[in-house]
Amino acid sequence: MTLLVATEVSKSYADGEHSIDILQHVNLSLSAGEHVAIIGSSGSGKSTLLHILGGLDVPSSGTVIFQNHNLVTSSDTQNAKLRNTDIGFIYQFHHLLPEFNAMENVAMPLLIGGSSKSNAYAKAQQLLIDVGLGQRLKHFPNQLSGGERQRVAIARALINEPALLLADEPTGNLDDETGEEIYHLLDSLKTKYAFAAVVVTHDLRLAQKLDTQYRLIKGRLTQGSV
Repeated sequence: MTLLVATEVSKSYADGEHSIDILQHVNLSLSAGEHVAIIGSSGSGKSTLLHILGGLDVPSSGTVIFQNHNLVTSSDTQNAKLRNTDIGFIYQFHHLLPEFNAMENVAMPLLIGGSSKSNAYAKAQQLLIDVGLGQRLKHFPNQLSGGERQRVAIARALINEPALLLADEPTGNLDDETGEEIYHLLDSLKTKYAFAAVVVTHDLRLAQKLDTQYRLIKGRLTQGSV
């Protein structure tokens, strides 16, 4: 089943009298449960594309259809609701809230969505166990290692059991060994939580392990091995 389709997506910015093209006629189709990697140099437009796929940004032209919703024409409120329930985000820098412990950080999307505290905390606890942090529930971000903080961020992204996970350099701030652990963790979680994923990465080893690989060069997306 097709989960997401981006068609002829372009993005440009005005720079005085000139226009800067960030993305040019990008086409991407993602099936339910499929994990794809997008490789590209800094400034190639990878993060911009990821934000457009998640409804955080709009293209200058083109369409993005996610679960039969047109993210380009939907309102900000509609897209925000989709992001809370059906799209999870993981970033290179975990963006955890420092004043909340691991369980509170993971439970936050459920609490924002109106879930009871008991239900949110129960699901957060189970997810933290699933990512190997069952003994770190009450630890604050500054008490966790970089790899542990990223595991908390992954658990938070999965708390609503989204159909789609968007990951922007999820191992970019980690050493090779910890980055490998994060890959294996995501691979094991996809069986239980059945999410599709688009992973933007510089890590060729990680990209090669995913189902499909793309390169983004000067704003143009091409499929092929990396």
